[in-house]
Parts: sequence; structure tokens; C-alpha cells
Amino acid sequence: MQTFLEEIAQQIVKNYEGHLDDLTLVFPNKRSGVFFRKYLSTASGKTTWSPDIYTIDRFANSLSGFFPADNLTLAFDLYESYKAIQIADNQTIDSFDSFFSIAEVLLNDFNEIDSYLLNVRTIFHNLRDIEEINSTFDSLTKQQQEVIKEFWRSFSPEKESEQKRRFMNLWNQIPRIYEHFQEHLLKKNYSYQGLSYKFLSEKIADSSLQLTNNQPVIFIGFNDLNKSQEQLFLYLKKTEQAHFYWDTDAYYHEDEKQEAGIYLRKNFKLLNIQEKIPANFTQKKEIEVYGVPLRVAQSKAASYFLEKYANKKKSWEKTALVLPDEQMLFPVLNAIPDWLSEVNVTMGYPFVQTPLYSLLTNFLNIQLAAQLSKNQTPLYYHQTIIQILQHPYVESIDKKLIQKILQDIVNQNLTYLPASFFGQYSLPILKLLFTPLTEGIALLSSILDILFLLYTEKRQFFDKGKRSLDEEYIYAAYTAINRYKVLIEDRVNLLEYQTAVKILSQLFSGLKIPFSGEPLGGIQLMGLLETRNLDFETVILFNMNEGIFPAANRPPSFIPESFRHNFSLPNLQHHDSVYAYYFYRLIQRAKRIIIFYNSIIESKQEKELSRYVQQLLLESPHKAIEKQLSQQISAQSTSTIRIEKSEAVLEKLSDYLIDKSKKQKALSASAINILMDCSLQFYFRYVVQLYKAEEIESDISLPVFGIILHAAMEELYKDFISQKADNKIVKEDFKELKKRIDSYIDRAFALQYKTDKDNKFNYSGSQLIVREVIKKYMNIVISYDEKIAPFEIFSLEEDKKSNFVGIPILLNEQNEQVAVKGIIDRVDKFQGNYRIIDYKTGKAHKLFKSVKSLFSEQSKNRNKIVLQSFIYTLLFKQNYPQHPNVYPIIYNVREMPQPDFLPHLHFKSLETPVNQTNINDFLSEFSDLLSKKLQEIFDSKIPFEQTEELAICRWCPYQKICGRD
Repeated sequence: MQTFLEEIAQQIVKNYEGHLDDLTLVFPNKRSGVFFRKYLSTASGKTTWSPDIYTIDRFANSLSGFFPADNLTLAFDLYESYKAIQIADNQTIDSFDSFFSIAEVLLNDFNEIDSYLLNVRTIFHNLRDIEEINSTFDSLTKQQQEVIKEFWRSFSPEKESEQKRRFMNLWNQIPRIYEHFQEHLLKKNYSYQGLSYKFLSEKIADSSLQLTNNQPVIFIGFNDLNKSQEQLFLYLKKTEQAHFYWDTDAYYHEDEKQEAGIYLRKNFKLLNIQEKIPANFTQKKEIEVYGVPLRVAQSKAASYFLEKYANKKKSWEKTALVLPDEQMLFPVLNAIPDWLSEVNVTMGYPFVQTPLYSLLTNFLNIQLAAQLSKNQTPLYYHQTIIQILQHPYVESIDKKLIQKILQDIVNQNLTYLPASFFGQYSLPILKLLFTPLTEGIALLSSILDILFLLYTEKRQFFDKGKRSLDEEYIYAAYTAINRYKVLIEDRVNLLEYQTAVKILSQLFSGLKIPFSGEPLGGIQLMGLLETRNLDFETVILFNMNEGIFPAANRPPSFIPESFRHNFSLPNLQHHDSVYAYYFYRLIQRAKRIIIFYNSIIESKQEKELSRYVQQLLLESPHKAIEKQLSQQISAQSTSTIRIEKSEAVLEKLSDYLIDKSKKQKALSASAINILMDCSLQFYFRYVVQLYKAEEIESDISLPVFGIILHAAMEELYKDFISQKADNKIVKEDFKELKKRIDSYIDRAFALQYKTDKDNKFNYSGSQLIVREVIKKYMNIVISYDEKIAPFEIFSLEEDKKSNFVGIPILLNEQNEQVAVKGIIDRVDKFQGNYRIIDYKTGKAHKLFKSVKSLFSEQSKNRNKIVLQSFIYTLLFKQNYPQHPNVYPIIYNVREMPQPDFLPHLHFKSLETPVNQTNINDFLSEFSDLLSKKLQEIFDSKIPFEQTEELAICRWCPYQKICGRD
């Protein structure tokens, strides 16, 4: 296969041999010129002076005499013009911070307007009077006039809102801002790209354009042209200085229905090009299209095909891996076979996809939060702090200290942290990260210091002659931020703090990490735009989904789509036609084309197979292989996980057998319920003791809510009876009890969040709401107690560590006892009976069908609350056999205000409450069944096994281990 650039190189050598250095060659992009230089050297076959090689933009700049400034400099200059017009109109001047996002849009619009040689006043004009359109723009076509009329009808005075009014004011000022801005730039002798094109067109119009020595200019591989480029091409053709080589194909060029050839057909007509169009597209090709789930799988599939077609001695520069989606870069790089050592990456990697971006973004977030904080001492939210501390760049500096800091935050349950918190730790990176900054320049300087420190740390671990990938990220970010800092140091008065953050965000979003390599050797891994004018024998395209190819995102603009269409500015049709050309041009000379698309839609932008691939399959003369590459995905593993009870496992289980010679471990009611839900979960939690990591409770969960309520109730009654001669609570006590509720809630919060309980707890956010709910619930409980008083408090969650009951089992022909523990919220003596009270803040069903149902294999049929209450009652009866009259009750707070509220458990129906008269009958059967269930734990023949009830897995902390997430 001979490539387009090889053909052109041979023709140019043939036509201009001996005079190559007199030529000027112009390409659409830089990469085309790099490859062309290689082909020109090969075609020439000898050492010779090279022609001048330009991109079209750089060539236009050289002819106009103006070179574009960077966008930030232009944004500052545009703001000066905006201020001048606002002052002239006696309008309020927005800050640069507010104007910055508008500046980006205006610069894009001005660039297009000038490139396409339009009059800014034609588009941005105050035309409320429809008749004014006819008189002002009588030179416009009728269709253009109708478009403008329709647009302005939406801004009729009767429909005008404040937002529309502000937009109208800006719209009316845009022509004057534009004119002032251009005058301002001329004084500084620089421009933006569109303005350079406009100046070039003015030179052409007044015949002042002169080329050096009138040397030939050869334009190679162009497709769509803006109006200024069209003028330049026409002018140089008329002066017989221009020559053109077009990268096209008869398949789409000569077919009027093919959108890929729209602009080529237009250019040929404009320039009166009469030449034969090559027909490479219809030559024999192998085309394969594969639907593959997700990006990583596409990468692995590509690796498979590289292995399949591999001739490891072949020259791989004729193979291209093309990535319309930048996020595919690292997955594809990682999937390339190890033996394929020569890989040339021609696309930059988006900085926003790097780990450094996440660190700097979190740093900006905490600094912005501190800036906006109304407190004198800025507070940082714990989740962002933890993300920063756990970031590999930070953690690797001093892993042991970072882990200690993280544990301190968890232990103190710190939701918001003051900057002073980090002063106790002597680590320089912490001071840089968590010192509040109040000025934009200081923010940039601090980021540079952070990057320098990180780079220095990384340098300690790598060869000094090479940079690691992480160092490339840091170096690229440092260079870009330092450049921006230099640019804005002269404009400090405009740089508010939020503006600095916006600028940095814009910088990060546009920053690309360049990859170095031999551009002409090895397999080529490139983005779509880099493929222009380049040809490959084998092309592998990734993520060819609608929304990715063509891309769905377009720059924001003040110019409506209808205006764009009628004034021949780039619009949706233009966008689609250009992408169609890129696609067909890339494959027109290729022999093998492999196309992957994502068969699982991952985002709103990403949709079904790209329309261009569908056109290729339906319309082209080529027959393609179409397949779906996938594997069966099941919500449930095909095999159940089992853990056999080895000697080591049984040894660990023996810790739960009562043995006075060692520290006793006991099973709770929760553990027994977990055992019946999923014995594998029981194994993870109570045998190997795989605990879930502690977390900070920023929003109060239901369990924490219950803990605080229980603690407040316990402390309230415990302190109150300690001040009485006996433990009796009478009706007269409740007036004082209700007064104390607030202070005991505060003490419970302080206890939960590990602060000094004698100091007032500082509430924030949702904690204030939760406090009021707890107060309401405590009033409900105390009001109910007041109604039934008098009663005597017997115990309040006492002996929390030693309270357990022994449940007999037969183990290895020996009688053993399993320790079962429980913490009873409250035991009181009421009307001569002892009540085992359990507070419940959520739903609490007190009805059970049978004692046997409490041990049902089906979780939904098992009343866990009744099982827990029976265990508590057993525990009390064994520890206090002298008090036989006992029964359990539930204080389910939500139901307590109801006039017919009954706290008793009920057997089968409300007519059979569980009380002191029948509790022993229930407990007798319950003890036997509990013994049998606990016997299973120690039976070596019964493995720990994964549950088949997927609903139980939903909230299980071990679901990822089991593959049930």
C-alpha cells in the first residue's frame, strides 16, 4: 500500500527536483508535516535542503504579521474592553470573576466570526422592531431575515425577565466590545487566530499581500476551509503560486449523497479543480466490527487481534490504534503485548484523568470552602480531608504518620476539621495543603510549592535520567501553572480568589500530558485528529459509539444554531460532515479495519453504534464480519461459597465456649441472627473477625440515632435515681425529669462523638434536626412512663461486659455451654413483675407465629426482635433466679403515643400477650431450639455457606468478597 503522503512526496520530487528548498508546504496539522518530511527524504534519495513546512494557522499568521496570544491574556484584554463599554453606558461592571466564563464564549464567537469574514454587527444587533430588519438588512436573503425575526420574537418586551434583560444588554454591547477589543489588541501588536485570518484577508483585498520571492506554495490534504482560507487559496491560485493536492476518494467525493465529500466538492468547484479522483476505498478490504462490553474489554480484544495477526518481525508503523475517546489511552496501553516494544503515542493524555488532578481538585475545594466559610476559623469537611490524606502522592511521604492522622480523625469522629488540627503534626506537605489562603496569587504559589515538594519526593525513587509517569504529570502541571502565574502577576487587582480557582479549573480541563517517542517508528497509538493525511494498512478503531464518534460536545456559543446555518458558520451539519470525512479518509487505503464499539452504554453521551459505521455496513460494497464479544454475566455466582470447618476453624470457635480459665467471648443476639441469615457472613465476622473499617458518621445513621437515644435515656434515669433514697420513680418525679432531657441529649452526643461530656456539644448540619427528633422521642418515653408510674428501676445497661448466659450443647460427647450475651436497655419492677425493656426507634413487630418460626431458614419469616427479647429474658433469669416473675416488652417509640399502645410481645394474636404467666413455657421451647442451632456452629460436618437470599446480601459488608455486589 502506498500512502497519500508518499504519493505526493514522489510527485513533488519529480516536479521540483533541485528546487525543493524554494517550496513552501502547508498542511492541516503538524503531524502530517512530520511524516511528509520522512517520505520526501526517501523519495529524494539524497541529502538536500528541505522546503519550508507550515501548518495552515502558522502560515496565515506569518502572512498577516500577527501572532495569537494565549487565551488567558486575551480574556484579561477582553475584560478591559467590556469595562470600557459598561462605563460608557453607565452600566454596572461585573467582576472579572463573573465575566471570565463569558469571555471564553465571546472569544470563540469572535474567532469564528473573523475567520468566516462576517460583520459582527450583522449578527449581534438590537432588532426589536421587526420592520427594522427589513430596512437594516435588505441585503440579506429572505431566509436569513426570517431567522433573525424569529429569534428576536422570543425577546419581546412583554416576555422580558431580568435574566433576558441582562442578556439583551450584553448582546447589544457585543459589537462595540468587539471593536474596542480589536483596537486594544492592535496597540499591543498581537491577536487571536481568527483576527489573524481577518488581517490576512484585508491584505488580500487591498493587494498588499506579498510572499517571499514569490515561491510556490503547495497545500496538501485539506478538506473544510473557513472563508478566509478560501480567499487565500483563491488569491494564490490566481497569482499562479498555489498548487493543491487533495486527500480524497471517488466513493464519497463523486456521490452527492455522501456527506464526507461535501467540502471537497465545494473546494473543487470554488478553485475550478479538474483532476481525476482516485478510487482506493473500493479496493479489497477486511472489515470486522465487534460489539464489546466496556472499555477495558475492548482493549483486551485489541491485544488478542494484535497477537492473532502478529508477525513479530514486521514493521508495525503501518498499524494504527485510533482512539476517538481519550479515556481509552491507558487501558489500550496496558493491553498491548509486551513483545511489541515500539509504541508511539501521538496523543496527549488529559490531565483530568490523572491522579494528580484529583489531588489538586480536592485542594482547591477545601481552599474554596475555607474562603467561603462564615466562621472566623475555616473548617474543612472530613471526606475531602480523608481523600487528600489517602491520596498515594501524600500518603507515600510518611505512610505511618498519615495512618495515625486518619485514625485520630475517626476516633474523634471529626466531621469538620479546623486548619489548626494539622499543626500538631510535623509534616511539611500538611502545612502546604491545609493552610487557608486568601489571595489568588498565594493560591498559585502554594500549588507550585506542593508540586515542587511532590516532584522532589518522587525523584528519590527513580533514575535521575528519566521521569516516571507521575513525574510527567507533576512537571506538566508545574510548567503550565507557573506560566499562568507569570501572566497574571501584572493583573493582581483583577484576580479575585474565585477567579484564580476558575482559571485553574480551566487550565486543568484543557491540559494534556505529552508523550515522547519516535514519531515515525513502531505501532501508532493516536487520537482521531492526528490521523489526518496519514494512511495505515491496519486500522483498529475503539469506542465507535454515537456520541463518541461523532463527538457530542461542542463549544458554547452566543450565536444560535439557526444563525450559524444561515450565515454559513460551523454548525451541526458541518460538524457531522467533517467527522464523516475523517472516518472514510482514514480507512480508504487500509487493507484491514477492525472496529470496536461499546455494547454496554455507560453515559448519556455514549449511545449505539456510530452512524458512520452503520453506513459502512449498509451502503459500502464491502462485506464485513459483525460479532458480539461478551461473556455471560450473572447476578449470582454459579457456585455457592463454602468454608469447611477445619481444626483451625473449630479452635477459633471454641473461644465462644464457657471457660473460666480464659477471657470469655460470647455471641450476641445479632450474631445468632446473622448465623441464620448467612453462616458465611457469621464466619467472616465472628470467626476470622474481619471487621468493617471505622468510618466517620457525618449524617447520623439509624444505628447511631438509636445509640444516642439509648445513652440519653440511660444517663437520665441513672443519675436521677442516684440522687434518691431508693430506685422508685413516682409521678411527681417526671416534672424534673422532663427539665433534664436537653442536657442529657447533649451528654449523649458528646459521648458518641468522643468529646468532653461536661462541655456543650457543638451541633452542625443534620445533627440539629436529629437532636430535636431524639428530644421528641425521649418525651414520648417519659410521658408513657409517667402514665404507668410508679415503678422501680432495677438496672440500666449494667454489667455490659460480663452479662452472658450459658446455652448447653453436646460437643465431642462432652457437655459444653455456649456463651450468649446481651445488653438489656432497662429492667424495672412494675406491679410486682420484672420487665425486660428494649427501646426501638424503628419498626418493631411484636407478633410471632410460633417459637419455631424464630429459627426459620427464611429471613422474612423470622422475627428477630422477638428472638432478641427471649435471649435477654433468658439472660436475666439465669443471672437473677431469685426473681422468677419476669417478661419482655418492647418500647417501640413510634407507636407509643397511640392510645391503644401495648408493649407486650404477642403469640399468634393480640389475645395472647407474653407475660409472667406464660413466659416459662415459651422459654423452655426456645432454649431447646437455640441449643440445636448453636450445636450446628460446632458441627464439623456443616460448613459455613453463602446464603441464597440475595436480599440479605444488599447491606452485607462482605458482598464484594462473595461477588454479590
